Amino acid sequence: MSAYKHEAVVRESFEKAFRKLEDDVKERVRKRVEELLQGQAFWKSLSGPLRGLKVTRVGKWRIIFSDKKPCVIDLLDISPRETAYERL
Repeated sequence: MSAYKHEAVVRESFEKAFRKLEDDVKERVRKRVEELLQGQAFWKSLSGPLRGLKVTRVGKWRIIFSDKKPCVIDLLDISPRETAYERL
């Protein structure tokens, strides 16, 4: 049995941005994604045109995701706070 409550679906935009991160930030992002999959991470729901999406913070970075499907975390993007909501 898996220790995770959810399964991750990683979108190309998330993977591309992740590859560009510095190693220490990558490690912190990995930990936050594990927390999301275990149902233990803090997140908030977005509103307005991004309604239905959620965000969690890792320092100045924002992980944008969706959990519309049961037991699935859809990792959409990771961006600096300043531009995170513009790219979607």
